[in-house]
Amino acid sequence: MEIRSLGHSGFLAESADWLVIMDPWVSSSGAYDMAWFQYPRNHHMASWLQDKVFNAKKPIYLYISHEHKDHYDPEFLRRLKKENIEVLIPKFRRKSLRDDLGNLGFEKITEVTDGGTYSLQNGSIRIYVEDAELDRDSAILVSSGKETFLNLNDCKIYDKLPEILREYGSIDVFTAQFSGATWHPTCYQYTVERYREISRNKKHSKFKTLMRAIQILNPKIYIPSAGPACFLDPDLFHLNFEEENIFPRSEVFKDYLTSELRENCPRWIGLQPGDVLNISSGAILEDRSVDRAQESSVREYLAKYSNDYVNDFAAMKVENEKVDLLRTLIDLQKELQAKLDLFPMRADLNLPFYFGLIDFSEKIVRVDFQKGSVDLVETYLLNPPYYRVLAQPRQIRRLLDRKMNWEDFSLTFRVQIDRQPDEYKTLLNAFVFVDSQDLPAFCAKWESMQKNMARLKVDVGGKTYEIAHYCPHQNADLSAGWSEDDRYWVCPKHGWKFDLTNGGKCTLNASTLNAKCIK
Repeated sequence: MEIRSLGHSGFLAESADWLVIMDPWVSSSGAYDMAWFQYPRNHHMASWLQDKVFNAKKPIYLYISHEHKDHYDPEFLRRLKKENIEVLIPKFRRKSLRDDLGNLGFEKITEVTDGGTYSLQNGSIRIYVEDAELDRDSAILVSSGKETFLNLNDCKIYDKLPEILREYGSIDVFTAQFSGATWHPTCYQYTVERYREISRNKKHSKFKTLMRAIQILNPKIYIPSAGPACFLDPDLFHLNFEEENIFPRSEVFKDYLTSELRENCPRWIGLQPGDVLNISSGAILEDRSVDRAQESSVREYLAKYSNDYVNDFAAMKVENEKVDLLRTLIDLQKELQAKLDLFPMRADLNLPFYFGLIDFSEKIVRVDFQKGSVDLVETYLLNPPYYRVLAQPRQIRRLLDRKMNWEDFSLTFRVQIDRQPDEYKTLLNAFVFVDSQDLPAFCAKWESMQKNMARLKVDVGGKTYEIAHYCPHQNADLSAGWSEDDRYWVCPKHGWKFDLTNGGKCTLNASTLNAKCIK
């Protein structure tokens, strides 16, 4: 089996009998309203992949892991010849991905349940599904019968890795996201020192969690993927080069991994778009037809890259200035009231949420969860405690006009966020991120999770503690977690740390595992 990089988190697995295309994000228009772009640049792979599909003489399978636009590229998929393609997607509760693919013209679409296997000639595909409303994602394992390729992209199924290893015995090639993709702390109004501290801690948590996954799987080869994207918008360009942020490039993770694992580190292969790895021989064929990104010249590379979009970003600024600000706030008020009416757990939030426009200081929308009301108020009324989001008028207009959904909006990073106290609240995040029609399902799942009273025994620092079996964040199985510093238990999914010497309280917020020392 050969593995070809398509760039970012995209791969093409090929055997003598089939092709499996995974998450091809190759369009030159970027993602999230041109906030993210592929690094290294991979736009040449679009025409190459179109030709590959058109001329293929064997079955073709297209796998889309989830709806995030750096994985699901409708602009490119619309151009593919579809007659010989069978689409494999995770079976999510929400059917929007299946519906969208159908609207693009794909007729052969198979939804695969968690752990479900799809048989190929002399091979198989297994898909692992994570559907927590706040996170909808999946991972894929492609087997040729002789070789295995496990592609986690950014699906955090670390608690399932021991089970995968038991079933397959060994993994030849493993790839997974090593970089962050969230608006915390990226968009928060922190001091430089606090921003760097949070970024450093999140980066190291991500590195450590992925390192443990590599230790569990012990693959022959690790391929870095699924990030980081690069940011070409002048308002976001600084994110590429901050001293500490959650978007480290692959060389930073490579240094960490080799220093921690030393002789136990798997073979590291950094494929650039178009490069091919032959798994059985270990040989690499590099694509030398385009400029290859090098860390030593990354500033020049990105400056040249961003220069191609100068007119696009200038046009966005002009469009931003034409938005009717007051009308947009009134429409936003109606939208948030509609969300609030569908949010059955609003009474559990006891601080107001403010949503306004950048550079418009006269009015702001105020959500009162306790009263169930959304009002347009004077900004001077804003006093702690609160959670506040300010966004570009154009961005809000696109959201209200259904040109992007709430989750895509959050990933544009064109927002300014402030929260007092500085504490994560899952329910508040759900209200902001989750689309209106999905809020009741999220709340039902959240309520069920809160009622789950299963307990687990863990040994930490020479003592035995009884803790909640599942993480209060997104229900990860904590039996796959680990101890740190003789006092903490760490969630395997997102790296949340719980202080068992303090009743199991989370170090990030008020969540707890209700830990009890039993001996």
